[in-house]
Amino acid sequence: MNRVLVTGATGQIGSDLVVALRQRYGVTQVIESSREIKPSVQHDALREVLDVTDRACLLALIDRYQIDTVYHLAGLLSAKGEQIPDRCWDVNVNGLRNVLEAAKRID
Repeated sequence: MNRVLVTGATGQIGSDLVVALRQRYGVTQVIESSREIKPSVQHDALREVLDVTDRACLLALIDRYQIDTVYHLAGLLSAKGEQIPDRCWDVNVNGLRNVLEAAKRID
């Protein structure tokens, strides 16, 4: 059975994707993650605080939930990124690298 992690799950695309994935795989099979947890109407929904720039935390979360699929949507968009370019680079580039490195560990 698929165990799915969605990074950036509280964003515009992520929030819709989480709903669709939960309909397909079940509420407890989809873990939504973001830097801030927002309340969910689904009381049994799995939500985790995750900063994709923290590789150790990302790997621990993947191991804890035995994730086999990752939808990586975490990122800073251009308007915000232009204001904080170093953070934008860290999240968008290094965060992606961390997710790709973590994906190599998933069978």
